[in-house]
Amino acid sequence: MNLSKQTWKKILSSLYIPITLLGLTVLAYAPLIFSLGFYWDDWPLIWFGHLLGTNGYLEVLAGDRPFLAGVYLFSTSILGDSPIQWHIFGLLTRWCVTLSFWWALSKLWKNRQQEIFWIAALFAVYPGFKQQPIAVIYSNGYLLLIAFFLSFGFTILAFRDRKRFWLYTGLAIILDLFCSFSTEYYFGLNLVRFVILYFLFLPQTKAFWKTIKKAIIFWLPYLASMIAFLLWRVVFFKFPTYQPETITKLSKQGLSLSYLGQILYRVIRDPFSSGIQTWFDSFRFPLLEDFSIRSKAVFWIIFVVGIVFSLLTLFVFNRIKPDKKQDINNVEPDFLKSAFWIGLSALVLAGIPYWITDLPIELQFPWDRFNLAFMAGSAIILVWIFIWLFRSEYQVRIVLALFLSMAMASDVVNAITFQREWQTQKELFWELTWRAPQLKEDTTVLTFGLPLKYYSDNSLTAPLNWIYAPDNHSTQIPYLFAFTDVRIGAAIPELKRNVPIYQAYRSAEFTGNTSNMVVIFYSPPGCLRVLDPSRRWDVPELPEDLNKAFYLSNVNQVLSDEDTAIPPQDIFGSKTELNWCYYFEKADLARQSENWDTIVSMWNDAKNNNFTPSDPTEYLVFVEGFAHKGDWDTVDQLLNNAMLLNRNVHSHLCSQIDYLSKELSQLDEDQAALDEISTKYECSSQ
Repeated sequence: MNLSKQTWKKILSSLYIPITLLGLTVLAYAPLIFSLGFYWDDWPLIWFGHLLGTNGYLEVLAGDRPFLAGVYLFSTSILGDSPIQWHIFGLLTRWCVTLSFWWALSKLWKNRQQEIFWIAALFAVYPGFKQQPIAVIYSNGYLLLIAFFLSFGFTILAFRDRKRFWLYTGLAIILDLFCSFSTEYYFGLNLVRFVILYFLFLPQTKAFWKTIKKAIIFWLPYLASMIAFLLWRVVFFKFPTYQPETITKLSKQGLSLSYLGQILYRVIRDPFSSGIQTWFDSFRFPLLEDFSIRSKAVFWIIFVVGIVFSLLTLFVFNRIKPDKKQDINNVEPDFLKSAFWIGLSALVLAGIPYWITDLPIELQFPWDRFNLAFMAGSAIILVWIFIWLFRSEYQVRIVLALFLSMAMASDVVNAITFQREWQTQKELFWELTWRAPQLKEDTTVLTFGLPLKYYSDNSLTAPLNWIYAPDNHSTQIPYLFAFTDVRIGAAIPELKRNVPIYQAYRSAEFTGNTSNMVVIFYSPPGCLRVLDPSRRWDVPELPEDLNKAFYLSNVNQVLSDEDTAIPPQDIFGSKTELNWCYYFEKADLARQSENWDTIVSMWNDAKNNNFTPSDPTEYLVFVEGFAHKGDWDTVDQLLNNAMLLNRNVHSHLCSQIDYLSKELSQLDEDQAALDEISTKYECSSQ
């Protein structure tokens, strides 16, 4: 079939924007997609599907997001628990959000396709929301945002096509209710619908108050849906999570000038920060001390490819778009005027849910998640600024290309931090399973100061249970991961022995006791430590929180004679390459059962593979093993290696020697060797 040139042009023009927006989305979020995993609330939500099955989400989300349960039931039944599938889904849903936003704008400004293309392009790579790698949470969240923008588009169609008014209005309200009842993130943004209606009516009515009146009448069904949501949320469902702190303070303290000033400051600061400042923050080239050479290379590759791609797409657009056809029935708002007010109102009104609940809106984790509501206003107002500042379209395109490329590079650099955390988190659990092949039920793993930004202890409780109790499918969970700075004084009332522990975990719960805790310390590149109160000296300097909890660590909760727990390979992958920490953890486990031969074997294997520790205290477990075997030459060599690595380990060495003197005092030859070593390392004065 031969198609005419005009037909090909029409096909290409209809596909050009979706394909280009997909290209921008891929460049911004796909480069590291195969090396990302689960983060933050991704873990518990995926794990609940494993624990209770997909139908369990009805119970899991009943307490705070009951209408969201159906979304999770749908997505998890298809995608399962494979990280890569979720990240691909997150990429596609992010693209679909952009498409739905572009589609809605194309119904508003029919004759300004170039400008709405620019807006959609900026929206696609918006750098203020940095949690794209948290794929489970936000791919499902994007489905709601898609519904939200489709609702806006149908509202505009209802205005333009009065014959199908009730059809389009009904679709708009259904989609709006689906989004609103699932999340309150966009409640304030919903008020922008009235501003859009005002500018749709303005060319017809001309007069301000007449336009307001017509817009209000048209908007009444949507006002009713907003009232319905408020009644449900405030009166019936109330506030299961975030409380209306601002309203509470006003009711108790009254409207003081000081508090009013704080609110007004946020009303100005938050839209500016999330709408404008975030773009300029992305203009930060990575410094040598910030990232490795590989990371710098990734940044520059994305920046160069991004700017070339952006320039090509922005300049080619005019050549392939179809000729404009004037529609005498088309009501077209003045673009510059309407874009300014719609963009500004979208930025300001988006903050309402967060100002009412007194939640911070920041550009850093975890509060940058609220910037999802600011993306639309940010993209619209930025294009308006560019058009207002630069009279030439060529200048606008060049500046747009620069902003797009910097945002894409910034998004990839942000993904690198998630990539590193995923690797660190995987190493944490691999090392834990090496050191603790199994744990007794009702064990609390207590720690402080993990080098993890994108995980809470709630996050880590999910994989802990998945690894050590993979066949448990009850809501009584056997293990709890707890951070001292979060749980002491709450789930763990105090750091004393035999104190009950209780922690609700959405629809599940944990009950334990402080006498059944395992205290761990993990600070890479050092290996994970299961703290043993009987050997306090053989760990590096600890945070004060762990020093206080040290004596509660019960190593008897670790079982070594059971089948070894293995992190699920479809999530963690297979651990084919062992490292120093494998041999250290196995040696430390062997010491718990006084298996000195295994310790010697682990050292020899590590040495044969040219593995050495980065922390000098990690030599001490092997010192103890070789001491019990009477190999004092190797003991001396290990102590010397530790001193060469870091002389600050001297007091630890002396404490180890003192312990061995008491442990091996019945053997004269051992005591003589210890006395000689003690003298050599000047421990007699300790």
